[in-house]
Amino acid sequence: MSSGIMKWRKDDLIIVGEVHATNMLDSLSVSDFGSEVVKVLEKYPGCYLLLSFEQVEFLSSAALSELIRIHNTAQKNLGVVRLCGISPDILKVLTITKLDQMFSIHPKDDIPTALDKFRRLAQRAKEEREWAERAQKSKK
Repeated sequence: MSSGIMKWRKDDLIIVGEVHATNMLDSLSVSDFGSEVVKVLEKYPGCYLLLSFEQVEFLSSAALSELIRIHNTAQKNLGVVRLCGISPDILKVLTITKLDQMFSIHPKDDIPTALDKFRRLAQRAKEEREWAERAQKSKK
């Protein structure tokens, strides 16, 4: 599952999206990016999604708006989104706009490192859900 802007793969409990547009300035690529990510979040409610920006050099204000839309869609669908591979310049923009408070951001992590951290969180959450379901059944 790939497009010109995104490359997708599933890694156990986590969906990984790699942004392949180095320059997220033009409105068409930004809109395509947002739409693709939102489709994934809507198709897989409750998913764990890791977005890698390792190849991205610039973000436009429209891209920031798309990140807000992605965050809102994730919340609505009980998903979790993390960002990794963020350049120092993009991190500054995310911090100034307070998007760093909306997302868990791992700027220096490459995909394998971020995936390993995220996998532990996803596994813990899965175990907690299973425990809660067993506790609920035992009450009956």
